[in-house]
Amino acid sequence: MWQYIYHKSTSTYQKAKKTSTLSSDYETAKLLLGKQIAEFYTIFSISAELGKNPEQMKVDLSKLIFSKSSNYLITFLKAEASKRISILGVGKSSPNFFLEDSRDSLVSLSQFKRQVVYLSFWFAGCKGCIQEFPFENEMVKKFTGKPLKIISICTRTSKEKWLEKINSFGLETLNLYANPSWSGTLEKKFGIEVYPHYVLIGKDGNVIENFANRPSQRADLKIEKELSVKNLD
Repeated sequence: MWQYIYHKSTSTYQKAKKTSTLSSDYETAKLLLGKQIAEFYTIFSISAELGKNPEQMKVDLSKLIFSKSSNYLITFLKAEASKRISILGVGKSSPNFFLEDSRDSLVSLSQFKRQVVYLSFWFAGCKGCIQEFPFENEMVKKFTGKPLKIISICTRTSKEKWLEKINSFGLETLNLYANPSWSGTLEKKFGIEVYPHYVLIGKDGNVIENFANRPSQRADLKIEKELSVKNLD
């Protein structure tokens, strides 16, 4: 349904702009579906970001004006977003971990406290995760020689399958494996409910951004900004 609305907004109603925005999609939905149904689909579409980027979801919900009958749902979604953000908010010390690398050595996050760290959480059955691998490899090449460590952490996967994936896709990040016990711990401490999940951590070990952008969403721009800060040189 939402793809149809998006198509209509870009092809029929937004030809002059040649772009589709959240607001224009909402207006198009009202024309096509009527106000009540359009509100439902708009809120439903925006709520999909709850597990991926709760901060952005709150922003998007605040951009539009909904009827009073939807206030309870908007309030609930914003409260849920705030709850997830608070699990590991900006400036909080990142949880440490001890995970195996592909050589069976233990690696901890604290080893990289003098570097900016970009964590990528994924599992073998996640197609969206696999699609990010080429972009992660590009980031590794782009930031070679910079005080940045890109770490891919595989959860919910057998060790054999993990090794198979990182080898077959030539994943060039620092590859770590989380056993079932560590998988549950990491998901709880980092607030992971949707995969892939990304976290940007500063040189001081504190969180810069949880629910960070994916590599394909130009996460490199935020990383470049952090690396350009004087106290990170």
